[in-house]
Amino acid sequence: MSPLEVAGLVDEFDLGPITLYRANAPTQNAFGGFDDPAYATSQLSPVAAHTATGKELERVPEADRHREVIQVYTQERLYVADAGRVPDRLLYRSRLYRVASVEDYEAQGGVYIVTAVLEEEAPP
Repeated sequence: MSPLEVAGLVDEFDLGPITLYRANAPTQNAFGGFDDPAYATSQLSPVAAHTATGKELERVPEADRHREVIQVYTQERLYVADAGRVPDRLLYRSRLYRVASVEDYEAQGGVYIVTAVLEEEAPP
């Protein structure tokens, strides 16, 4: 059985563009500390999204499960927080979300399934 090709579904259910905020590398200041990184802004499209429920919520840390969580389907790679990287942020329906998990479904046509958690701060 061959894998299900889902990349076309992202195109068909495209609700984009969604604004993507990606942090640049942090800069070191004159005092040896690091300043908050500047954000580059781009548009994510095609993209499909919906409110996460059930098993999808298990992809976020327990501490974030009380917040609104969305599931995003895109063909562009997004990033979570890891060593030296600030997580990508998405502006969806005038609300800012932090990328919490990313799963790469290359065999299904190069689709990334992203789980993002509502942030309490304003867009960068």
